[in-house]
Amino acid sequence: MKYEVPYITLYGVDILEPFTVLTDLLIAAVCFYAYAKLRNEKYKNSVYTFFRIFFFMMGLATIVGGILGHGFYYVWQMEGKIPGWYLSMISVAAFERGAILHAKPLLKNRIGNFFAVLNIVELLTFMTLTFIIVKFIFVEIHAMYGLLVVVFSFELFVLLKTKDEGSKWMMYGVFWAAVSAILHFFRVSLHEWFNYNDIAHLGMAFAVWCFYKGVTKMKIHRHVN
Repeated sequence: MKYEVPYITLYGVDILEPFTVLTDLLIAAVCFYAYAKLRNEKYKNSVYTFFRIFFFMMGLATIVGGILGHGFYYVWQMEGKIPGWYLSMISVAAFERGAILHAKPLLKNRIGNFFAVLNIVELLTFMTLTFIIVKFIFVEIHAMYGLLVVVFSFELFVLLKTKDEGSKWMMYGVFWAAVSAILHFFRVSLHEWFNYNDIAHLGMAFAVWCFYKGVTKMKIHRHVN
């Protein structure tokens, strides 16, 4: 076998892990659809701005990651994975910031400001670790921290305070993202050609759709009642 992973050859060009590339592109399609829809005039607000950044950067991350990090891994090796990883971390950090700003009117100023600063510090920390050690584990830890700790906590807080329908959809998204992470961590695969990467990507595509629905349904709170 020419490679240790499944591959196809199109017009003389080898593409590794074709289903992983396709499912990455599926996530990108959902992300760019959400980004396009959120460019509507009614979403002109700093909260929506950070959520738009999330969808756009995650779309780029999955395209770059799918093509460089998987499809043409044999060309760039591990170095080809870093651009997609970095874009992914930036997108998650933007998503965190959107959730923080969504909840900030309901929080004491010092709490909201603290997490806004922490948002930047943790992004730079994990990007540095990833650059030095070049391990996907740091990308996973950053994503899990961002989604399970920051986004989940702030959106749950908003949901309990205001019954915001958008926050409920955010919870659904976090749930599917967590399921995807678990399946990926334990390498749950159906077949060599449809492995844990592909299954996790399908879960993430659904999670992104839930996040999009959450953003479109959320209320932007101007003050504390």
